[in-house]
Amino acid sequence: MSQSSQSQPFASRCARRGLARFRGNALTVTSAALVCIGGLAAGAGTSAAAAPVTVWAVGDGPNPYPGTRTKEVTDFLHEQEPFNDLLWLGDVYKAPTDKVYNELYDPTYGRFANQTYPTPGNHELKSDRPLEPYDHYWEHHRPAVVGHKIDGMRSNLYAADLGNGWRLLGLTSSFIPPDSAPVAPDPPHPTVQDVLGFLHHELATHTGTCYVAIMHRPRYSAGGRDEQNNDLQPIWQDLAGRVDLYVQGHEHEYFRLDPSKIPDYYPTTVSYDTNINKHLVRGAQSFVVGTGGITLDYLDQPGQIFDTNFPGLERYLVPPSNSDKFDLSYYGALRLSLTRGKASYEYVKLDGSVYDAGTTTCKPVAHKTAGR
Repeated sequence: MSQSSQSQPFASRCARRGLARFRGNALTVTSAALVCIGGLAAGAGTSAAAAPVTVWAVGDGPNPYPGTRTKEVTDFLHEQEPFNDLLWLGDVYKAPTDKVYNELYDPTYGRFANQTYPTPGNHELKSDRPLEPYDHYWEHHRPAVVGHKIDGMRSNLYAADLGNGWRLLGLTSSFIPPDSAPVAPDPPHPTVQDVLGFLHHELATHTGTCYVAIMHRPRYSAGGRDEQNNDLQPIWQDLAGRVDLYVQGHEHEYFRLDPSKIPDYYPTTVSYDTNINKHLVRGAQSFVVGTGGITLDYLDQPGQIFDTNFPGLERYLVPPSNSDKFDLSYYGALRLSLTRGKASYEYVKLDGSVYDAGTTTCKPVAHKTAGR
């Protein structure tokens, strides 16, 4: 950026974090991405372009197992500071309690708590009281991200303005089974229908497609931990055509999908709208980043073989064998650089090298004005 000789020789930057407000039934969080640019030329009448918003994303980390790489990943993230936000994609192992959050999560990923947008994982459901330790931790550290209450239970649903016309959808794929005691009411919240209700309001009150959607389990996956998560199909259908970047965890590796290349009949045992994936935002990308410190899965792992021929699979980084599952060269995190109408993405390994990279474009998100 050029400046006249009369201008101040600096550019100042500031971040405003943690603000929240309700708009209808949807909780909106104002993110850290308010960028202030100073040092403009005196009397020039020009404005500076906003700096990119830098967001990191990773999940599947804190655990008590031998060989854990959680410290190495969080030390790597610490070296990347300053950045705007961290998307935590869920799973604290193995059945997290308040004590586990205090002893395993807080000393590692907790150092970024005031700039974290989280989503609960399936292991958070394995607590004696499913999701309760997750809710306790975030109610204390960043209350807005546990969402509004439904029948006295936290929804884990929220939205956040990231900056530069980008908006985050903090969703959940972690649903408490109806027969899980001691949880009330029945069925317990959140549910798929709760997510749909949140999305209907959010998407009806905003225009644009520069959305980042996070949840733990991916709708479509080349990994071997689950079959395709068919219960998420109604959510996927609501997001189609409105979301540019899908970011998830759950599988213990990194891979990227072009969801427009996935047939809607995949798997063939389920009947869907056969056109829904053709309605996606042009260039939309789906990431799985389960490399936050847990033992990694490997290609020929018995019972959960990684599908290298999965439709739409663009790039993957998976250890080839059991002997490589603790190899630090497979760990890393996803970096997003968000500018107005555009995102650059990179999977960065712990040594700083970039394994996967690309860009995508979208229409900036804006709140609908009255009469529109």
